[in-house]
Order: sequence, then structure tokens, then C-alpha cells
Amino acid sequence: MEISAVSCSCAHLSSETDYVDDAITEYLKFVNPNSCCEKLENLLIHGLLDGQFEPKEEKSKQQFWLHPLHHLSLSAYTTLASAYKTRASYLLALNPEMDELQLEAFDMSRTSAAYSLMLAGATNHLFLSESSQIASVANFCASTGKSLLMLLEAVCGNC
Repeated sequence: MEISAVSCSCAHLSSETDYVDDAITEYLKFVNPNSCCEKLENLLIHGLLDGQFEPKEEKSKQQFWLHPLHHLSLSAYTTLASAYKTRASYLLALNPEMDELQLEAFDMSRTSAAYSLMLAGATNHLFLSESSQIASVANFCASTGKSLLMLLEAVCGNC
């Protein structure tokens, strides 16, 4: 099996673009963060296998993964950070006193903060080679700081 992060064909990139756009639209239009997270993480983890998004057992197929700094990856990280934050809010809105939901919401918040931190690191890396990205870097760093503060507040609130 070959692995390529750079040389995927336009057909594969078009499929990935459509898949990412559909997942993001599902989240934004239909407010379905669970499905969005599942789809985007499936693409990021398993990649695209000959035009299919479900992992296959055949080893002879060529598999493509997005580079972590690819614009589709960055869109996915941005959406995942937001979707996990939304999922955590939904859980706490259901029953804020239930310990199981609080733990699950904390895990969702932690995942959101991790995606925010990854996004801030990626945009900082891009800034090093293109200084016009300073506004994006500042925005993502501020967002990451807020996510980390919210996570810290959740930890300290449960102490």
C-alpha cells in the first residue's frame, strides 16, 4: 500500500473537498455536530481510499491523507473545535448536575481545546513562511487561549 500526502490527483481532492464541505454544511445548516465530527475525523484518520471514505481491507489500493497544513485539514480542525464545543454545551444543557454528562462534556471541551491548539500551531507554522497570515494567527491563538481558559475553569470548578 502506498501512502501519499502531497501527490493526490485532482479527482481525489475534489472528492475530499466535497466530503469536507458536506460535513461542515451538515453541522452549520442542520446543527448536527455529532455526525460532522464523525465524518471529519474519519477523513482525517483514515484518509481517502480510492475515492471511498470507509476504510477497506484491501492492501493493494492507494490511500491518500490530507497534509496537516492543507487548507481542507485546517477547515476540518476549525469545524471540529467548534463542533466539540457545541457538543459539550448540549450535554451540559441536558442535565448539568449529572456527573456522567459532566465528564463527557469535559472530554468534549478537552477535544475542542486540542483541535484549537493544533490549529494555532499550524497557522503559526504557516505564518513563519508567509507573514501576511498574522491576523489569522492572532485570531486562532486568541481562540485557543479562550478554549484553554474554559477548560481550566471546568477543571477548577470540579475541584
